[in-house]
Amino acid sequence: MALMVLIGMIGVGCPATETEENVPDAVVGWAGTWIDSTGTLVLTEDGMNVSGVYIDPQNALYETLEGTISEDGKILSGSWSQIGSFSFVLSDDGTYFNGTFGYGKNTTIGEGNEGWNGTLTTKGDIDNPWSGTWISEIGGITTLKQDGKVVNGTYEKLDPEDFSVIEGIISEDGKKLTGTWKEIGLFRLTISNDGMFNGTYGFGSNESIEGIEENWNGIRTV
Repeated sequence: MALMVLIGMIGVGCPATETEENVPDAVVGWAGTWIDSTGTLVLTEDGMNVSGVYIDPQNALYETLEGTISEDGKILSGSWSQIGSFSFVLSDDGTYFNGTFGYGKNTTIGEGNEGWNGTLTTKGDIDNPWSGTWISEIGGITTLKQDGKVVNGTYEKLDPEDFSVIEGIISEDGKKLTGTWKEIGLFRLTISNDGMFNGTYGFGSNESIEGIEENWNGIRTV
């Protein structure tokens, strides 16, 4: 993986204020979706620890991140894909970060390392919750457009030839989406209130959803 391909990856954040447990509010703020010029970073938190995934379909990148938040909540530092390091500094308004990344433990600019900056994204359409873009655990991006009870979209993996058309129908309660992908398989997804979906997919006829056994989960990015 070329170092230059990773330039401008993404970041995290929220201003720091102390909670009752002396954990900065910024810890909560680091969780979210951040974008750069080519990719998307989704971060989740557990106390002062942060984990996430970065995906850039244009450059066939799928990286994992693990980091720790500083005591004041302004700095997130850690490792990416277990082969490199990063360090992010959050803006005062919590809407963007500036940082660096490199190989090994060194993140100093000018020593073979590059900048890594990110901007916080907006959330999805409240009236059409299935409309949006999700990063998937199976290594791709799901983009959906809701029109009433009908949903159409695409699934793109890092391999540009791995492109699927998605068509589905939403349940009466609006929580479940069932349909076909690439016209050769079936899927069933359930959306949550926090902008995630969980479900399964598989191969089979349009008249039966039996045989679905693979997980298909996603985290909303836009």
